[in-house]
Amino acid sequence: MKRKKFEVRSFWNAGIFRCDRPWAAISINTTDDGFADLSTTNRRGLLRLAFADTDDPNRDDAFTPALARELLDFVDRMWDEVEVFLIHCEAGLSRSPGVAAALAEIYYNDESLWLAYSFPNQLVYRLLLEADSDMKRTAFRRRVPTIIKTVRSARSNAQCERSGSSLRLSDRRQDPRVPF
Repeated sequence: MKRKKFEVRSFWNAGIFRCDRPWAAISINTTDDGFADLSTTNRRGLLRLAFADTDDPNRDDAFTPALARELLDFVDRMWDEVEVFLIHCEAGLSRSPGVAAALAEIYYNDESLWLAYSFPNQLVYRLLLEADSDMKRTAFRRRVPTIIKTVRSARSNAQCERSGSSLRLSDRRQDPRVPF
């Protein structure tokens, strides 16, 4: 499975973004008007969300569980069609890295890049992970082809051990991100 690229940008940099591969955009603004004017070349989808850059869930304009579900549904619809997700907010420093970190954790079990080099909005990050769990739509199914491939190659290249209800592979070449 080819890894998707999460391209995080500011409002201004999103406006000059160009991509020669299929891509989708998650455009985040504080209000319902004034969204960035994004290129349509090779763009397969666009989701526009309006919410404040706040970690306070009690504010009326904060990120909500409903917005988290909407965002995850959009990513699911676009997943097989695109190679790149452009994620932008006004400064590109809080809300969009929060989305990227959560998506990296959900789909690849690795948000470390986003947490190490930016200051993701913790409310956005937390609500996306909770929505993924609540919707029981975990990205595990995204890893199914990898698991099947690993199991098949392990049968021919290494010993498999049965332990309870889980299969453990003794082949060191398996992908360490695949949970067994």
